[in-house]
Amino acid sequence: MESMTIDTKMLEYLHQQDGHIRSLDPLNLNEFLTLDLPKVNTNWGKERLRRFASQMRWDPDYIANLDTEESKAAIRDLGIIAGSLVRFGCLIKEFSTIEDTLMQCSKISNEVPSDTIYTYVTRNPKGELRRTFTTHVEEGLFIESLGNGIENMLMAADYLGRSQEYTLDDPMIELFLKKSATCIFTIITDAHKIYKILPSDFFTKELRPFFDPRKIGGKDYFAPGGAQMPILFIDQILWGVSVCNLIYVKYVNENLIYQPPILRGAFERIKSKKTIKELLEDHGRSLPKGNLEGLKLLLQGLTKFRRSHLAIAEKNLEMRPEGSFGSGGYRTEILIYLLDQIQKMEGSMNEFK
Repeated sequence: MESMTIDTKMLEYLHQQDGHIRSLDPLNLNEFLTLDLPKVNTNWGKERLRRFASQMRWDPDYIANLDTEESKAAIRDLGIIAGSLVRFGCLIKEFSTIEDTLMQCSKISNEVPSDTIYTYVTRNPKGELRRTFTTHVEEGLFIESLGNGIENMLMAADYLGRSQEYTLDDPMIELFLKKSATCIFTIITDAHKIYKILPSDFFTKELRPFFDPRKIGGKDYFAPGGAQMPILFIDQILWGVSVCNLIYVKYVNENLIYQPPILRGAFERIKSKKTIKELLEDHGRSLPKGNLEGLKLLLQGLTKFRRSHLAIAEKNLEMRPEGSFGSGGYRTEILIYLLDQIQKMEGSMNEFK
């Protein structure tokens, strides 16, 4: 059997690595990031933030000797400071130590020199050492919800990837598709719970200002956003690899760079395989009942997820100036396209028996 695209061992490795990164404080910023920065940001302490950022210094030789995990922890911590500076209208290039250190750590870690959904969520320490932009308790709940979402998306991609290793008539397919669907419905349930807790305008008014693009090393980087979530891989396995739509291809390539190296490698293996949609087209119009039920359930879950995401994005953008972008750097057109692709695939299931 060929190497799977995203598998359990890979997810275990990611989990262990992220856990280790959460424990690291290579730049000795724990105190500032947990006690000072949230208060500075929440209370509009722009000048204090500028002063602190201007005084930051690290020996380049010390930074050069950081290992991969330490460099990722450094990007996590400097990334949240960079996002705070951008929120107050500062240019990161004005703070050369921060920019140079981010660029140096990027080379060591083989990751972008900016914060991502992974630095903000899965590599973020838990409890009192959690890095947040604000003092609001709701931000911590928001991060926890995103963490549950990422974990379940990766598990769903794992199960879905396994289904590609069998013929569509194999009874194992039913198990994998239904487990993948369960992960998606768990995400939906958790999201509904958090939206009941968070005020409807919390993200837009309190958090969104910290998620504008950051220019680092002369290049623009998106802030952490939903487009970086690993549902990207689920779409690719189901239908995305075979799509030539230029807007979608650009969207995928733009967000692939924010993935950890091990997931970027998985993406290359995903591209070498036929999508579930292509396998269905090759197979004919008959599937074992359990396999068909599993696939329908998964597509129903993804349709529900995409509809909910689109509705939330539209509501948030209504509160912002006309022409605004979402935190992931996109307007709603791409979300409409993603929903449309899932709905078309879900609709095609009616042709099967």
